[in-house]
Parts: sequence; C-alpha cells; structure tokens
Amino acid sequence: KIYFRRNMTAAEIPLVRRPSKTPLPSHSLRNMGVASRREAHFVFALGLLLSLNSGYINGLCLSGLMGGTYGQGVSAFTGTYTKSGLALANGEVKLFGFEFTLILSFIGGAMIAGFL
Repeated sequence: KIYFRRNMTAAEIPLVRRPSKTPLPSHSLRNMGVASRREAHFVFALGLLLSLNSGYINGLCLSGLMGGTYGQGVSAFTGTYTKSGLALANGEVKLFGFEFTLILSFIGGAMIAGFL
C-alpha cells in the first residue's frame, strides 16, 4: 500500500508505474475510438460518399438546374445571408423571399438533425 501524508513534498510522492504492457502507437485505430478496421473503412467510405453528394448537390444548385432562376450555393450560408440582406436593401422582395426560405430550411434541417 502507498500512504500519503498531508504535507508531502513533490520529491516524497512515490512513483507508481503502470503494468508493463507494450503501449500502442499514437496513430493506432484503438486510440481513436475505433473498434475494428472494418468499422474504420465503413466510416471512411460513408464520409466520402456524403462529401461527394454534398458537392454534387451544391454544383446543381449553383448551375440553376434545380428549377430556380437563381444560382445559389448551398454548402455555406454566409453568401445566403449577404444576398438576402442586399435583396432586402434593394427592395427585391421575390429574391429576399427565396433567400429567406433557404435560411429557414437550413435552420429547420439543423433542428431536425439535432432532435435525431
């Protein structure tokens, strides 16, 4: 047993060593919380497919092929906020309505994802 006194100095505290297991390298999958290589490959492939899908949809929206006359990027919303503010300042009600609908859709999707 190791006993500690109340006023021990740092030099008096005994060193406790861990059992002599070979430590895993810092880049090991187990250190990242991955249960198996199969799980790691699945997560990587799914992340790749999701990023390709988001890029494809963003390209479609920017080209105007989604049915609207406005080329609108959907991957980042800083442009949407800016465009909605400029449309409101210029009195373009239809464009402001479109941009505001995109902002509400983004917020609604984030809320649904948060509930899930």
